[in-house]
Amino acid sequence: MSDSAVTAIILLLGAFCIGMFIFLGVYGAKRKNKAANDLRSQRGWILAATVSHKSGLPVPNGASVIVGYTDSGIVFVCNGSEISVSMEKVTDIDYILKTSRSAMMRGAAHGRRVYGKTVGSAAGVASAIQYDFVISYESGGAAKRVVLDAGSGQAACAKMKEHFRSNNQGPVRKIEL
Repeated sequence: MSDSAVTAIILLLGAFCIGMFIFLGVYGAKRKNKAANDLRSQRGWILAATVSHKSGLPVPNGASVIVGYTDSGIVFVCNGSEISVSMEKVTDIDYILKTSRSAMMRGAAHGRRVYGKTVGSAAGVASAIQYDFVISYESGGAAKRVVLDAGSGQAACAKMKEHFRSNNQGPVRKIEL
C-alpha cells in the first residue's frame, strides 16, 4: 500500500471515531433529558433539566439529579428522593462559566497530541469548559446554595435562570458583612 492510502485510511478511521464520539454524546444527553422531560410533563413543571450534583444537597457528589422548576418552587429528584425549595426562599439562580486558563491550555495541549493541531486544540479547550448551575436560597436565616454541574442540561438551566430573573424582581435585600 502506498503512503497516501495509509493516510486516507487513518483519516477515515479518525473521522469515524470522532463521529461516533459526537453521536454517543448527543444520544446520551437526549436520553438523560428524556427522563427530565417525562417528569416535567407528568408533574406540570415549567422547565426541567438533568444535571450532576456538586454540593448543597444530601446526595452523593456526582449523582444525577433532575431539577424541576415551577412557579411555587424548585424540585430536586435523585435516587428516589425528592427535595424541594419554595420560591419564597430562593434568592437567586445563576448559570456560571467555570474554567481556568491553565485547564484550557492543558486541554488544548492534550487535544493536539491526540487529534492533531486544529481539531485537537479546539476539542481540548471545549472539554475544559464547565458550567455550574447555582441556586441560592435562605433557610433558617442563613444563606445557602445548591451547586450543580449543568453538563447536558445547559440550555434548560439557562432558561431557568432567565425565567427566574424575569419573574422574581423582589425587593432589594440589605446584607451586612
